[in-house]
Amino acid sequence: MEKLPRVVNEKIAAKLLGLSVTTLRNWRCLRKGPPYLKFGAAVRYRLTDLKEFAMRHRVEPPFRGSHHLLRPKEKYRRVLNAESKGTDAGAQDGMETKTTARHVG
Repeated sequence: MEKLPRVVNEKIAAKLLGLSVTTLRNWRCLRKGPPYLKFGAAVRYRLTDLKEFAMRHRVEPPFRGSHHLLRPKEKYRRVLNAESKGTDAGAQDGMETKTTARHVG
């Protein structure tokens, strides 16, 4: 079995992270992104650094029972309440709504 290299170039690093090489280059200029090694003009990334960087940016989605985190905004809630009661939500907000009657003849 062949051992994996401990360091990779920016093209492989970008591919491993699902990013473009340009993004990694921009991040280096902005002093952000994963740590890197510089050998003259050559830039290398340690695989352990790439893995740690990826894990630091891992996001845990909320569990299913966390519906309280996804409440609609107050205005939307009022519209839903008004529709269920059969009233005009705009009138509750102090906004006038125009209604037009059609004559069928």
